[in-house]
Amino acid sequence: MINTFGERDHSVSLVPCDNYTEDVVKAAMTAAFAALGGLRKHLHGAETVAVKLNLVGAHEPVEAATTHPALVRELCRELFDVGVTKVILGDSPGGAYTTAHLKEIYEKTGFAAMAPEFGGRVVLNDNLTVREVSNPEGKVLKSFQYAAWTDEADVILNFCKLKTHGMMNLTCATKNMFGMIPGMTKPQYHARFPEAERFSDMLIDLGEYFHPVLNLCDAVECMEGNGPTKGTPRHMGCLLVSEDPYALDVLAGYLIGFDLTSLPVQREAHERGLGPKSVDEVVIVPDRKAALAFRIEDFETNTGSKSVLFGKGPFAGVTEFFMTHAFETHPGVNPESCIGCGRCASMCPQKAITMDKDRKPVIDRKKCIRCFCCQEFCPVGAMKVKRTAISHLLDAFSGKKTKNNG
Repeated sequence: MINTFGERDHSVSLVPCDNYTEDVVKAAMTAAFAALGGLRKHLHGAETVAVKLNLVGAHEPVEAATTHPALVRELCRELFDVGVTKVILGDSPGGAYTTAHLKEIYEKTGFAAMAPEFGGRVVLNDNLTVREVSNPEGKVLKSFQYAAWTDEADVILNFCKLKTHGMMNLTCATKNMFGMIPGMTKPQYHARFPEAERFSDMLIDLGEYFHPVLNLCDAVECMEGNGPTKGTPRHMGCLLVSEDPYALDVLAGYLIGFDLTSLPVQREAHERGLGPKSVDEVVIVPDRKAALAFRIEDFETNTGSKSVLFGKGPFAGVTEFFMTHAFETHPGVNPESCIGCGRCASMCPQKAITMDKDRKPVIDRKKCIRCFCCQEFCPVGAMKVKRTAISHLLDAFSGKKTKNNG
């Protein structure tokens, strides 16, 4: 399904939402839509709406790894108030794309209990159909397979969660659309696009194909440190909404301490003429000054410093090569936490991980493409983002606070 509704409005609405209680959430959602001219105008007369959630795995809402059901509950109410007749909630999380896996995730994340409140008007996706589509307008993704549960809907809304990410530094609106790729197919896409720039272009191609009419971000309780699944909840207390996923991501990245040099997806979007260069170019409503005050200066990221500039000259290429390797991150295991389940080995797209005689993972660094699938899907957080000593040293001098995993 392709949504083509003309040019995007590049405004981002950011409103306070201090907790997930009903009254607070309702006030925040109403204010966020009002600042963008109301919800109705963005739906283009849609009767059936698909809401693409972040349901990365079977995590309870308190873990801050998934979109919180309290926000989605209020979104559904708002949608019905403006004439929508049916809402489909779903995602294609990593792992087996099966009814049993989806059921487990819906139960754990709180959506299995939420959906029945609406008397059948809200349904949880159980359609496992996978389709292949041609995408000639894509820069790198000329064809792909996708989870076809959104095909029934007139429009898609993208409801993400603000978290750190081992490979892309930030999980937010654009990255959330990777969930349209069926579960166990995701590692294949990491293998096809191992470089951050090409993976970013792939994500952008996906987003441009599905073109959600609105992007919402749960930034009430974010995830810092070892994100996107085993980090630490960090309170921010706000809700973001925008037609433009790239502007929303740039603002969200700014709020946790990133600029464009550390956000490969948003950098590629800017170079393709789709996104802003910096937060200075983002139109923030209803109150720009109040919105920027939500920035958390000591938010723990799980990446090293990647924004060092070396200039140009005859040795620029050599310098960049050595400095890139000096600062790049890589996955590493904490053997004391590892339970020997082998999921890291099964999820690795390059088969760079084997299990030794003690059922501990061994990583072949020559094969590793640093996609961090192993870190993302480790059930106990034993696989972490490791950083070089040089990267830690530079952060110490710069005052940047990062998760000290390596």
